[in-house]
Amino acid sequence: MTIRIKYSSCVNFKPQENHQESQRHINGQPLHEEDSMLRVFFSLYKFYFLGNLTGGSMFTTRPVKINSKETCIPITSSLVDDHDQEFKEILTVMGVPGRKQSKILRQMASLARSKGTFSGVSMDVELLVGTYQEITEGDIARAERESMDIEAGQIPAARSIA
Repeated sequence: MTIRIKYSSCVNFKPQENHQESQRHINGQPLHEEDSMLRVFFSLYKFYFLGNLTGGSMFTTRPVKINSKETCIPITSSLVDDHDQEFKEILTVMGVPGRKQSKILRQMASLARSKGTFSGVSMDVELLVGTYQEITEGDIARAERESMDIEAGQIPAARSIA
């Protein structure tokens, strides 16, 4: 049985929630000038993939959010680049390996450079951790045998009424 872990990510801008609030707190500090700050949400989801990785039958569980972090950064001309270290720390705490962090930071920087204004939006960084487990025909046959053994096991006796 082969098991692999795969990380993927998606970075988008989305309309900022609760934009009407005059004071929000990020990292324990109040935000007075919300328009000059960009909120960045990191969400880590985990899912499992079971099946034949070379084709055939497969099963994927629904992604489940297992961690999230939120930070706020001032809007500057080099937006994401100025905060690489802070973002790396967040990704490290979330368990993202160093070799994957660079790719995620490049996605964030690329998106930030492509947008001219950030007023009223936040950056949403979705991280997916997939555990891929290859199942062979032998694994399926063994599971079927085990389930039949459980079904054919002892049946509890009925309670006697005395």
